[in-house]
Amino acid sequence: MDLLNKKPTFDGGPAESNPNLDPETAQRLNPLAERFAFIPLSGKIPLIKGWPKSKGYSIDDLLKYQNCSTIGARTGLSTGPLLCFDLDGESAWYWLKSRGMVLPETWIVARSNDAWRKKLLFQPSNQQINQLTTGEFTYSQKTGDKEQIECFFMGGRQIAILGKHPSGGDYIWPDGFGPERLAPPPDDWWDLIVEFSNKFDRKRPISFATTSSGDWVRTSYCEICNRNERTICSKHKDGNSIRCFHGGTFSPSTGLKAGDLIDSTWAYVRDQVVDGIGTFSIFVRHKPSPAEQLWRKLNG
Repeated sequence: MDLLNKKPTFDGGPAESNPNLDPETAQRLNPLAERFAFIPLSGKIPLIKGWPKSKGYSIDDLLKYQNCSTIGARTGLSTGPLLCFDLDGESAWYWLKSRGMVLPETWIVARSNDAWRKKLLFQPSNQQINQLTTGEFTYSQKTGDKEQIECFFMGGRQIAILGKHPSGGDYIWPDGFGPERLAPPPDDWWDLIVEFSNKFDRKRPISFATTSSGDWVRTSYCEICNRNERTICSKHKDGNSIRCFHGGTFSPSTGLKAGDLIDSTWAYVRDQVVDGIGTFSIFVRHKPSPAEQLWRKLNG
């Protein structure tokens, strides 16, 4: 199916007994509940502690869970397995179309109020998984201004699959693209998965440990990605380091090399994966050389 000319139609369904979740639609997840870890969310935020290791809840329990507005699913090898492409914006679709990609026949999570934002879900086969030298991975491909394609196949990530979006609208399944259609990635999508996996391997973080949270302060505005909502980017208390989160709407540029500068102020160092949260890029305040300082002084 053509990515741009044959968009699937939407069918959400009214809520019957729960103001957030339609029971009839949610029960369509039951055949997957044994293999997948479905968890309660409020918008995008998990309502349970230790969710990265949760074995999941039954659909009936999720429908009764207090303050649960959205059902989430853990990604990665240990549940499902489940792999997700998160297409964030119009440019993401044109990036895929430029590579000759076609809309896959699999489970799709769409947004009721934004046709360009969709999640494409796959269950890789054992044969496919054996081709991944990295095992689990996550990767973000920038496609436009504040738009990108993210690929999640890591146990420390979860995705919203049904219910309310925190900024309005609903997560829904287009007609004919519900959980019943979940399938392994076709060849063109699998080639892209392997490509992203290899890129992740080349830029694998030096350390997966995180600095004590007391040393980092979340900022209301990130100087790297311009995030000004749902704060998660942080600056070190010394003011000389920034940890910028790879998110769906706000994210640092991909493909940076150590030393690359942002606004002549911040130098990229490396990426860091924080278990249970996601990927961050680390930047340090750039210290210009004496020659650079002289040039700036002479040229204003």
